[in-house]
Amino acid sequence: AIVSNGTNINLSFSGPGVTNFNNNNNNNNKELDLDKEPGKAHIRSSFILNGVCVRWRGWLDLERLDGLGVVEYDEESALVSLVIIIIIIIIVIIFIQDVMGWLLTDA
Repeated sequence: AIVSNGTNINLSFSGPGVTNFNNNNNNNNKELDLDKEPGKAHIRSSFILNGVCVRWRGWLDLERLDGLGVVEYDEESALVSLVIIIIIIIIVIIFIQDVMGWLLTDA
């Protein structure tokens, strides 16, 4: 999608009937919904923009190939990223403690 300020955002999604990473078949979690409105494709696509987890949400008219969308903060993806970062930090701390213990016992 090309927005008026010249920013080019390439959106990706899984396809019809495939839900997001929650594996939830709720229509609110579909990345592509062709059934919500006839002649329109409703799309959701999560990505990282300037280090922030965001979601593009909008629709595309299938005849005119125009549409409307918004970029909004994706709290769910941000929480998943935060948990992964915390796990990595804990692993690094444990590794550093093991190395320091190994170095101190050899001295």
